[in-house]
Amino acid sequence: MTQKGKEWLIWLPAAVFTLLYFTLIFNRNIWSDEGFTIQLIQGTPVQITLGTAQDVHPPLYYYYAKLFQAVFGHSLKVQKIAAILPMTATLVLGPTRIHRRFGYMAGLLFSVLLGCLPCSMEFALQVRMYSLALFLVTLCGLCALSAYETGSKKDLVIYALTGVAAAYTHYFALLAAFLIAFFYLAALLRDLQRGKSGQEKTQALSGLKAWGISAVLMIAAYLPWVPLFLKQIGSVQESYWIPPITGKTMLQYLTWSFALKDLQWTAAWYLFLIALVLCAGKAEKKLIGISFVIPVLTAAFGILWSVIPGNSVIYRDQYIFPAMGILCAGLAVGLAQLFSRGEGLFREKTLVLIMIPVLLLGAGQYIQVFNQEYRSSNIEKTLDFMDEHLGENDYIIYNFEKFGYLYRLYFPPKRTFFMIDYDFSTPADNLYFLDTPAEGDLNPDLLAFWQWTGEDMGEYGIEHNPFEIIWYHH
Repeated sequence: MTQKGKEWLIWLPAAVFTLLYFTLIFNRNIWSDEGFTIQLIQGTPVQITLGTAQDVHPPLYYYYAKLFQAVFGHSLKVQKIAAILPMTATLVLGPTRIHRRFGYMAGLLFSVLLGCLPCSMEFALQVRMYSLALFLVTLCGLCALSAYETGSKKDLVIYALTGVAAAYTHYFALLAAFLIAFFYLAALLRDLQRGKSGQEKTQALSGLKAWGISAVLMIAAYLPWVPLFLKQIGSVQESYWIPPITGKTMLQYLTWSFALKDLQWTAAWYLFLIALVLCAGKAEKKLIGISFVIPVLTAAFGILWSVIPGNSVIYRDQYIFPAMGILCAGLAVGLAQLFSRGEGLFREKTLVLIMIPVLLLGAGQYIQVFNQEYRSSNIEKTLDFMDEHLGENDYIIYNFEKFGYLYRLYFPPKRTFFMIDYDFSTPADNLYFLDTPAEGDLNPDLLAFWQWTGEDMGEYGIEHNPFEIIWYHH
């Protein structure tokens, strides 16, 4: 391949995956967590801050999403694009920073490995903080390495800024950033201990001074949020969407990261590549090992905290996602160095062969997410029904209280009520009851008194919440 062809090729994965992400945004499917984001950013920055303080996440992504809404308008597509851009930026770290530090092959492999990672595409699209957290943690780690190796003040500043921003984006991104800072400090202390000449010790002390200044400034920048952080940690309660941690759920954490949902055995391939690098790799082995340890420790902390008696379960499988860019960077560097030997099995032709299953996982992931975005719910059928039938003097009543905020995003909020809040004396032409199974029914005596007659219109649904629409009329 010509030099010009190689220059184009290294950018190709980021371009292709970004294009694939954009093909998945043309729907009206809002997941419940996304609904919380969209609901929250309708408020002012002050209201967003207060609303976030009642949640379990820090506020930076909501400000970011609010900025996109202010500039480009109220649109689900706009918010999905806002989520995609940090993912694209992370993929671009391959042909830029990783390429410059570790070589062409490492930069190319990083973008492919991250883009094909089975958990990545869903969270590249989701209107939540995960893609932004991924970008910030990955850049934080790469800049910490550069600042350590070269003493670059510019990279030290970027490391500090992205570390603080990660902490304001997601609490497990905060943990990953803390681990990066810890390993950065450990490397400097090791250099100081091993330094033989005065120059080596002076250089190590200079690095420690720079690290210490950055640490103080990072802590100072985060202090305003610490009281709210402590309040959130203290108020976390058992939640219906976080399952208790068992052996089975711990295995699911592993398969969530590396496997297709319907083919969980596919996790074995990424695990095989990690084991191959750890066992056969030589150069940069400590650095690569740290890149694997950071996501492991991130998950381990969440699991250990959650199993301590008296503590609530705080860890979900997706909370490891912000650290997965660091893992893919280490894996890419390890594979590139391992297969650059040109000896025996360790040749570039072999590397191409072992990357084929990774590309197949990427293709399977796209099919999986396509079905999830376009075919996994009855949302289009439901919205088409309401577009056709809901009149200006009609009301929607629902019985699944936890989804009330989601219903009010889709339907006129002033005409959408939880069933015990609706006043049957209100003049109305028609009522449409979203009847989720086992969530209670409308009071038959009230219906009879106000002379409402019900007719089942069939099964519909929003997200993974199927319901019957019961049409009440006079």
